[in-house]
Amino acid sequence: EQNEYNAITCYPINATFRSVVELDDEAVDDLLITINNITNSTSLSDNPDVAVSIHSVIEEMFSSNLTTQSEAESVVNDMVENILTTSTVLNPENRNKSVNGDDIVTELATISTVTSNADIVDSGSTTADLVEDYLPDIFDAVDLYIDLSADNTSSNTSLSAVQDALYSIGEQSQALISNLE
Repeated sequence: EQNEYNAITCYPINATFRSVVELDDEAVDDLLITINNITNSTSLSDNPDVAVSIHSVIEEMFSSNLTTQSEAESVVNDMVENILTTSTVLNPENRNKSVNGDDIVTELATISTVTSNADIVDSGSTTADLVEDYLPDIFDAVDLYIDLSADNTSSNTSLSAVQDALYSIGEQSQALISNLE
């Protein structure tokens, strides 16, 4: 609803985007190089919109047979590695600072989206990294968020905002775990 707490306002976008299926082999190669350059030079944790956009492109390229499964898995793995290494939620410098529930939700949603197509997620590396390293660390960050939120004297966060964030964190965690099964 409009004017409600945490409401989202949507606006129509009147634009036409060219499909990747219209690309020739040279353009596909150039696009893969561009994706690699963006992934190597951009914090996908700070720019989840870029991560989701890259994922949608690589997913369409794979489903249209414009890239191999191995190439698509490599792109997804590089994206996940980027998010893990640039994470503001998991950054050790944030351990003693405020952990924001929205940041946790955004990061979980981004990784859930990037890993949503099992055909292009390498279970040997990407899944292993997320299960062995990321999930325990993100749950530690959630614990820190809960601890900081319980001490509401230093926070301007309302109880309903904390409850909303925890509910969203639960949903996104479940989506990520489901993707990794």
